[in-house]
Amino acid sequence: MGYADTLEHDENLAEEIRKQAAMIRHQSVVMKELITDLNLTSQLEYSMQALRKDRVRPAEIIRNIAAEFLNDSQSKQLDIDVRIAPGAEGICVKADRQLFMRMFRNLINNSIKHGGQNDMVKIQITLWEEKRKCYIRFADNGTGYSEEILCRLRGRKKNASGYHIHGLEIVRKIILAHGGKVCFGNCEEGGGCCVMVFRGERV
Repeated sequence: MGYADTLEHDENLAEEIRKQAAMIRHQSVVMKELITDLNLTSQLEYSMQALRKDRVRPAEIIRNIAAEFLNDSQSKQLDIDVRIAPGAEGICVKADRQLFMRMFRNLINNSIKHGGQNDMVKIQITLWEEKRKCYIRFADNGTGYSEEILCRLRGRKKNASGYHIHGLEIVRKIILAHGGKVCFGNCEEGGGCCVMVFRGERV
């Protein structure tokens, strides 16, 4: 990766060679991310990933992750609508902050890479509290999930294949590792959605 990056930015090389180096670097990054995701999936599957649980506020994490993506000049046109219901601002869950952040990053990355029906990727994240439980709904304006992907995410098919499914599979495993519940589906107006439920508490 480092050598490819050096070649990509070497102005003494021909443009075609620099483009090829850029392609190699990009594919190396994709492969590295895939291997990392596979390792994390296995660790969560067999409870090898130690969870460093603490009280975290989902509202704070959601806002921070949304700002992180919106401020990234490399992202394509992106609109993230964060809706925090009255009273849900102070709700906390016992969670591993880093894994929680990874969960939302995976969902947003999935929408950016696979979900857009047009140039603008629109994402809506809604947080509300009900009967001491924290509900989070993530939805986008993409093409939605295929039946095969939904079957895999609902545990009806094993051996998920493809980078597309691995990122979502990690989301599912992180939620389950925290004792939460998750449901993937498609919105009536189009696009995919993920609803997650966690035990909520207040400081």
